Amino acid sequence: MVRLRVQNPNDTPVEYNGVYVKLKVLDKTFATGVSDERGSIPRYGESVISVPVTVSMLRMAVYALMIVDGKPIDKVNYKMDGKLSGPVFGSSNFQAKGEFKLPTATSM
Repeated sequence: MVRLRVQNPNDTPVEYNGVYVKLKVLDKTFATGVSDERGSIPRYGESVISVPVTVSMLRMAVYALMIVDGKPIDKVNYKMDGKLSGPVFGSSNFQAKGEFKLPTATSM
């Protein structure tokens, strides 16, 4: 489950009817998800939207092999793309990206 905190910096509410997310880790698709949730994000407000995601066992195995193949990985980059579908024809695309450091044996 991915929980999205969506902020609306506009003077009018944002209506949505469906959500899609795709999460990439180390530049490879890791998880995807959709939800038929509908609602409204108030003007100058925020809402939390939950989207169930699917991660295949094959993808998890590939990532595990990448980590144990002998090459040290100290940082993991991620990118999430998504879309809030509008009630008629409009939709709002969003993107978030960043990286986090993995703990090392000396930092534990």
